[in-house]
Amino acid sequence: TLTGVSNAHSGYSTISTIKDLENKGYKLVSDDTTGSEIVFDNDDKTDQAYAVHLAHRTSVVTPNDPKNPVNGNDMTDDLTKKVHQTIKYVELSGKQAAKSNVQTLTFGRSATVDLVDGTVLSYTDWDGPKSTKAVKSPKVKGFVPDKKIVPAQSYKATDADKVITVAYKAVKKAVPAQTPKAPAKKPAIPVKAPKAVKTAEPAKTISIKESAQAQDQLPQTGEDNSKAAFGLGLASILGGIGILGAFKRKKKEN
Repeated sequence: TLTGVSNAHSGYSTISTIKDLENKGYKLVSDDTTGSEIVFDNDDKTDQAYAVHLAHRTSVVTPNDPKNPVNGNDMTDDLTKKVHQTIKYVELSGKQAAKSNVQTLTFGRSATVDLVDGTVLSYTDWDGPKSTKAVKSPKVKGFVPDKKIVPAQSYKATDADKVITVAYKAVKKAVPAQTPKAPAKKPAIPVKAPKAVKTAEPAKTISIKESAQAQDQLPQTGEDNSKAAFGLGLASILGGIGILGAFKRKKKEN
């Protein structure tokens, strides 16, 4: 409120006040004084009235520059969202087969901030969806993965983190066919020929011929003939001995 006499200069304009308000986050909408110095009129019965309209300025804050322009607060967590996809490579026993593959997708949005008091008036929608890259499963010696490749996956900012597991199974070793081996030759064992056994020469038989006289004198049965032959043979032998003895005696006498 200004007070003065008719037709007098008030010495006031809205310029400095508006400038101060603009520095506080306001913007000028309209000014009845147009920034000129106010001069009192000469109508004492009617008060002069001037209107200056101002509004709150706003500012859009982005993830690239997430600082609140009014209070200086960092708005990164409010304007960005990260979704992680982790691919784990494990053996059936649970042991890690290879280093995990981690991909991070970052989503962003913008905020409209009141420059007078720093409050957030609104947000844009999150950008996206976004996709991860396809990943080939690493080779692990002696194992084969159940997924040769993990295809690209699509995610939205509101999705939770995701873990994908690639299981590695041990490869059974092929057993080479074995060629049967020929049986080892056993060393020949020399066999000794049996020694010839001398057979005993058959005993010589002495044939005793019966004299014709004896045969004529003993025309009897077989048994009598045998006895007679035996007696004749014995007599012949004894007779021979007697002759031999006589021969020896004669030799001595000579």
